[in-house]
Amino acid sequence: MPTQYRLTEAETQLILNDSRLYADLPVDLSWCPVRQIPDALEVMDYELTPIEPPAGSMLGEHAWGVATARTQTKRNVVSYRYEFSFPKTELAIAQRNGYELIKDNLAVGMKTMNKWIASLLFQGTQTRDRVNISGMLDLGEDIAGSAYIWDTAGQPTLCVLEAVTDLLDNHYAPPYKMIMSWNLYAGFNALHNAAGSVSHADLASKNYQATVATYAHLGTSAFGTGGTGWQIYPLPAPGADDGRFIMFQNSPENFYMAQVTNGVEISPLTFEPETNMYRTFMEWRGTPVFRGATVDTAGSAEYIVFEPSINLA
Repeated sequence: MPTQYRLTEAETQLILNDSRLYADLPVDLSWCPVRQIPDALEVMDYELTPIEPPAGSMLGEHAWGVATARTQTKRNVVSYRYEFSFPKTELAIAQRNGYELIKDNLAVGMKTMNKWIASLLFQGTQTRDRVNISGMLDLGEDIAGSAYIWDTAGQPTLCVLEAVTDLLDNHYAPPYKMIMSWNLYAGFNALHNAAGSVSHADLASKNYQATVATYAHLGTSAFGTGGTGWQIYPLPAPGADDGRFIMFQNSPENFYMAQVTNGVEISPLTFEPETNMYRTFMEWRGTPVFRGATVDTAGSAEYIVFEPSINLA
């Protein structure tokens, strides 16, 4: 009788060593101006205020004496920092089995930190932060457009017009950029008129030079249930099933992201013999600078307008 060979349990299993990164709606900040700055605890800048008009004369013999003035504003700088520690033995076992333990941890950290930076830009620092920084929704002007029904033909265009009118009243000319929550995507790209062929997005671009910079997820950042882990939402939760809408004049003269670090930086991996651990750090240090705006003062950044709770239906 021939000898039979039985496979071991390990030999019957197929192990996929490449971890799958969790699903997440993207958020793009490439539209936001960035300035590299030296390290500091605060960023301070000045804005010139308007002066009175000159007085004319036939021969130019008359001059009107004036004095310019400037307003000082400042923003705190914040450090977002992760520490990753890997026991030497576990790291060796993972490497032997083909698991990229360090790469997987850093991928999750990078993705999470970039979403938290987006959250800082849109809504400022939150309860987990130990420093006070205001975001777009803290400093912009509410257009009071909650009466618009976004999923009704023609209504998104009226909401855009409301925002454009406010920006023009504040002396900020087009072109404009917009940020919308994902639940506004379908209504904005729907037809402006059921009998026509032009969408609300087309009309906004053609008539008002207003285009979407990015779509972002909205909700309350918290630890999820059922093993879903932390859920981070760049835009805060609105009422019911409503959406959020922001429009602004996109210029570094108005606002920019000031960075001490060169984006999110990762330190070299080091080994500590006393703990038998490998360690590395991930850090982003910077702050959004809204020029001329006062911390926690709504409407002080007049180049930003928004609707915090747009009715979908």
